[in-house]
Amino acid sequence: MERLQKIIASRGYCSRRNAEKLIVEGRVKVNGKIIMTLGEQFDENVEILINNKPLMKTDEKVYYLFNKPRMVVTTMYDPKKEEQLLIF
Repeated sequence: MERLQKIIASRGYCSRRNAEKLIVEGRVKVNGKIIMTLGEQFDENVEILINNKPLMKTDEKVYYLFNKPRMVVTTMYDPKKEEQLLIF
């Protein structure tokens, strides 16, 4: 048994905080019943509708592998501000 907002977040629809907003606004149905209170717990296999559209359960995880050339720095902030050699 998990909290509804956690189930929604684990299915990748939105964050737990955004899921809480959807629940309070009355936009979430579980097994055909509108849920408007936070903290209710359900089984992982429940049917969830958000804005009357089904929320699919995905068990498959996707992994991405990235490769970059040697001497290429990937950063948002470079405190050393070094000259970088970019090879494409």
